[in-house]
Amino acid sequence: MRKLLLLLPLLWACETIEPSAPEPCQECTTVHRVDTIQHPGTYFQDGYWHLKYSGLIYFQVVGQLDSIHPRYVINGVPLLEVTYDSDTWYVFDTIAMQIPLYSPFTSQYTSPNFNYPISVGDTTIYITNPNYIVNAVGYSFGSTNFVNAMHTYQPRCEVLVFEEMIGDTISVFIRTRYNYDTGKQKIVGDTLKVIIE
Repeated sequence: MRKLLLLLPLLWACETIEPSAPEPCQECTTVHRVDTIQHPGTYFQDGYWHLKYSGLIYFQVVGQLDSIHPRYVINGVPLLEVTYDSDTWYVFDTIAMQIPLYSPFTSQYTSPNFNYPISVGDTTIYITNPNYIVNAVGYSFGSTNFVNAMHTYQPRCEVLVFEEMIGDTISVFIRTRYNYDTGKQKIVGDTLKVIIE
């Protein structure tokens, strides 16, 4: 009987109490906008961003995220993940690459050891019908690798835009995941609608 009484405190000591995992953030507010510094004259009205096309082939989506609970910050790195997607796809029928030409016998070199030749001209190579399909945020068709911004409270993403798109609307879908590791997670979805003017 005494042996049983001695084992009883040991059994009680072996009981573990699981601490509850805290919420990753209080409100988990996310704010995303179009960077107006790159495209002056861009403004927000009636739920749409109106982007004044300035000749650049992209615009930036800039975000501001709430702070995450200190438990989900490891070595000063917050466990945040922001994934971008879009409803706009581009199909390229021709890709052109311009490459320099070198002549091993008649070229001039920038060093006496003939290490760095100076080109004698250039040529353009055209690849036609490559079936290259790319999303406006930058990933290619069939890829499982979406565009992510990790470990930052100010995520950014470049979105492709061309002059031919003036008058069109691009929707950018943003999924923010607070704490992508073990424990409680919070996922916030946002959509930016951008009219190219």
